Amino acid sequence: MTLPRVSVHIVTYNQKDFIGPAIESSLSQGYPDLQIVVSDDASTDGTDAIVRSYAERFPDQVVAITGGPNLGICGNENRALERCDGVYVAFLAGDDLMLPGKIRAQVDWLEGDPARVLCSHDVEHFDSATGKTLRLHSSMAEQRFGTGTGEFIRGGYFPATSSLMARRSAIPNPGFDERIRVFSDYKFAADVLAHGGKFGYVPGVLGRYRRHGKNATIQHAILQWEEIHVSLALIEVEHPEFAADCQTAKAYSYYQRAVTLISQGKVTEGRGAIKTAFRHDPLVSWKLPLWWLVSRLPRGVSRALYERRLQKMQSS
Repeated sequence: MTLPRVSVHIVTYNQKDFIGPAIESSLSQGYPDLQIVVSDDASTDGTDAIVRSYAERFPDQVVAITGGPNLGICGNENRALERCDGVYVAFLAGDDLMLPGKIRAQVDWLEGDPARVLCSHDVEHFDSATGKTLRLHSSMAEQRFGTGTGEFIRGGYFPATSSLMARRSAIPNPGFDERIRVFSDYKFAADVLAHGGKFGYVPGVLGRYRRHGKNATIQHAILQWEEIHVSLALIEVEHPEFAADCQTAKAYSYYQRAVTLISQGKVTEGRGAIKTAFRHDPLVSWKLPLWWLVSRLPRGVSRALYERRLQKMQSS
C-alpha cells in the first residue's frame, strides 16, 4: 500500500531551545513519505542555524527556509505553506511536539472519505520547565465531528493548532489570511471547511503543547479574543450563508468572557458581556442566565463557582 505524501508545516522565531525537539518529533514518526518544511522568520538567537543543520543532515526530508525577511506570524505561515507539496499538511508550532503514531492515524482517517478535509486530535498542555502535564486540550470542550464552516464555528471550540492536518486541495490560496496579525488559524480552519468538507478527530493524545512565558496565547490573550471576532466578521462578509452561525459563535465567545470577568470580580463588565451574548444569540447556552444570577452574588461565591469549574475541566 502506497501512503500519500504528508508535509509537516513548522514556523519558528527565536525558539532555539525548542525547534530541535519539534523537528525530531516529526522525524521520529517513521512515516514513509514525509516532507518537513521549517520556515524561520529571521530569528536573532541562532534558531536559523539549527534549522539549516537539520536540512543538511536530512536533505531528503527537511526543507529549511532561512535568511528571508521577517514577515510576522501569518506571513511566515504562508511562506512555509508555499513549499508544502504533500497531499496532506500537518501543522506544528516550533515549540510543540508530535507524539508517536500521529501522522499515520490522521492520514488513515482522512483517507477514509474524500470529503474529509480537516482532522485534529487531543493534545496535552505541559509545563516546559518541569515537563509536567497541566491538562488535556479536550478538557476545555469536547472534540467533535461535523461538516462545513457553520458547524465548526458554532460549537465554540477550536482544537489545538498543532493537532491539525488538512487536505492540501481544500486549503485556499494563499492560505492564512494576513489581515489577521497573529491568530489566523481560526479563520484558516473555517476557510478550509467553507465548501462543505468534513472535520473530525482521531482518538488519543497525539501531541504536546508547550507552555512557557513566550507563548503567543499567553502573551496576547486579549488580542486572541479580539482576532477571533475579526475572523468571524470576515467570515460573515465573505460567506454570508454562515451569518447565523457567526452570531452564535460570537455569543459563545462573549459568554466565555463573561464567566471570566465575573469570576475576577469585574461584575459590570461581565454583565455587559452577557448582554452582548444575548444580543447575538440568546439560546447559545442555558448557563447564560445562570451566570447573570451569579453576578448578583457576593464576589467570593462567584469566584468559588469559577474555581470549581476550572477543577472540573482539569480533572476531566
